[in-house]
Amino acid sequence: MFEFYHTSVNGGHFGILKTQRKINFVFYHPKINEFVRKKVSQCDTCLRSKSSNWNDKQKLLSNINTRAMEKLYVDIFGPLPKSSAQNECVLMAVDDDFTKYCWVLPLNKSH
Repeated sequence: MFEFYHTSVNGGHFGILKTQRKINFVFYHPKINEFVRKKVSQCDTCLRSKSSNWNDKQKLLSNINTRAMEKLYVDIFGPLPKSSAQNECVLMAVDDDFTKYCWVLPLNKSH
């Protein structure tokens, strides 16, 4: 009975109160609530996934930039297909997080 109302697909591993309500709706026994409380508190799946076991959450910090050039994002891509002059090209893109300005610069090939 407990397995059907708590651990099966029908049960869904809901907490003590919801499992008690489901069982009390169909069955009566004077000590059923005590039994359900004990079984749910020992349920391995519930213990591993209980939200109170995930208290190590960090606060999200927002880094708000106050001026240009404070935070830059850099990406390098290439080599691009050769030009008609048979030159290879590698580009560097630099984005300013504050101004949203973007520079795209060609890089010289070093040997």
